[in-house]
Amino acid sequence: MRKGLFTKKIVAYVCAATMVFSSFAGVSVVNNTNVIADETKADIVLNDTGSPLIKTWGSADGEGYAYEGYVYCGDVSSDYKYLQITYSGAATALKEARWELLGKDDKALGTYWFSQNDQGTFKTTDDTLVPAPTETAQTVVIDLEKTGVDLSASGVNAFHFHNTKGNGTLSITDARFMTSLPAEDTKADIVLNDTGSPLIKTWGSADGEGYAYEGYVYCGDVSSDYKYLQITYSGAATALKEARWELLGKDDKALGTYWFSQNDQGTFKTTDDTLVPAPTETAQTVVIDLEKTGVDLSASGINAFHFHNTKGNGALTITDARFITKVPEEVTTPAPTEAPTEGPTEAPTTPQPTTAADPSTGIKLDDVASGMNKTLHIDKAASGATDGIKYAYLGFVTFKDLATKDFRYLKLTYTGDITSLRFEFNEKATNANQGPFWFDAEQDVHFVTADGSPIQLVGNNTTVVIDLVASGVDMSKYNNGIHMHGNSTTDAAFDVTIKDAVLYGGVPTPQPTTVAPTKKPTVKVSRPGTASVKKATKKKASAKVKISLKKVKKAKGYYVQISTSKKFKKVLVKKYVKKVSFTLKSKKIKNKKKLYVRAKAYKLNGKKKVLSKKWSKVKKVKITK
Repeated sequence: MRKGLFTKKIVAYVCAATMVFSSFAGVSVVNNTNVIADETKADIVLNDTGSPLIKTWGSADGEGYAYEGYVYCGDVSSDYKYLQITYSGAATALKEARWELLGKDDKALGTYWFSQNDQGTFKTTDDTLVPAPTETAQTVVIDLEKTGVDLSASGVNAFHFHNTKGNGTLSITDARFMTSLPAEDTKADIVLNDTGSPLIKTWGSADGEGYAYEGYVYCGDVSSDYKYLQITYSGAATALKEARWELLGKDDKALGTYWFSQNDQGTFKTTDDTLVPAPTETAQTVVIDLEKTGVDLSASGINAFHFHNTKGNGALTITDARFITKVPEEVTTPAPTEAPTEGPTEAPTTPQPTTAADPSTGIKLDDVASGMNKTLHIDKAASGATDGIKYAYLGFVTFKDLATKDFRYLKLTYTGDITSLRFEFNEKATNANQGPFWFDAEQDVHFVTADGSPIQLVGNNTTVVIDLVASGVDMSKYNNGIHMHGNSTTDAAFDVTIKDAVLYGGVPTPQPTTVAPTKKPTVKVSRPGTASVKKATKKKASAKVKISLKKVKKAKGYYVQISTSKKFKKVLVKKYVKKVSFTLKSKKIKNKKKLYVRAKAYKLNGKKKVLSKKWSKVKKVKITK
């Protein structure tokens, strides 16, 4: 658990003094609308309901490119020249992370990396790189002007978060745009978003009856200077009716149990000595005065607490919670929008039906703003580009709130090379994604056709029917829409045109392709088992690698790749072989210090090769002098 939030020397403390919150008249309640103070504009906290920055990103598993998600910032003006973030995590979590910034009307403001990169690099207020994450939370302030962001027309209204899989998790516990640097004479807010036991989440439910222990909240090593607790919340009107927190101080000293309704055991009071208002559908912000509540802070602040409640009183969603040393003047968070919950596009322009679609008829993916039927283009990668490729996010495709688990087939007609095209499937409730799924069968996770035939990677008005369930897509959950991604190379631009895209429940009949079939379709062949590399050896000065594989039952041969990267970012050698012991020769592997091998087994479906679904475990080549 975190023991506190530290700042780098460039940022003395998180801006408690410069945060401007709405005035507390009557009760300490603020609706989520943009409010401006007399002299200083309020901080804009990046905690939008559908697409927040304040959460945990990334993972320690997988490899290759990852689209992390979309962050909505609100209608941010050009006065907001600073972005302050508090974060912790794996040391490599920001190594290949970059944000594609958008201004007003989705104007492109550039892509900026956290490591030095020619495309653009984030800079702190003292013109240095953003420090790598550590286990201990740290706070930094990014200077957008020093970074090179053009703020002449507007501030940063949104951005796409791109990264690389396997670099570890990044937990952002606070993020806010500011118009001025934070003051140095105030203590940092303590945000209650501990990785294992946060307060910022959804509590309770509408089901059941009787007592419920909701859970434990860790606050950190909070001193007695933190006399106020500010929370932003929404939910059922009765969600706090019988809720109470059992507060603990230093060394788990009991500080009492306090209810949100009037109770002899103890009752939470706001700064104007009133009860905390009941939740509503619209988020509101309240400041609890711990001294007026009667909490004894003489020895320490609140270091933790137990959350007790009654079942069936409804859900409570807390989107921000923090201990503060001073009563804020005003606060604002961006008003939630509907579009970001469906991905990084504007809301579809077509009317949204309210009844489920007929699976046999299908859902045409032809929405004007968020459809699949269009031409996708990426300029040729510049000479010297990383791994010789140029990645681009190609847009969001909406299912129009109609898809269910019954829609298991995706039919589309395409022209162009779809080797690097991949799709991620989106869940509306959490904005989480499954994938990416590639059209290229050589990738670990790829699409499977309805009839088991290989996908033609270079199409000319070619139609394909994808079996989403067989491909591994969970359409019972990830049925909101598709994020499309692709990349060009230094040799060629990416140009693909898609038309007649439809999501079906029943198997649709593919339209004829430009190449008439010369033979009857072959019988569907099941995929072979996963291959295994037993041994791989090479002499350093040699251009040959000796490889031994474990025999896979019913396999006709094997597809082998060699790379200098354990994640196979750039493949040096790729070859189909028929034997389990063989030698591969290439000048590209001569004098290499490190090499890695992986393989897939294949069967034959007529003359077409059907590869195993997963790659073998990566084997390091033993190199001798």
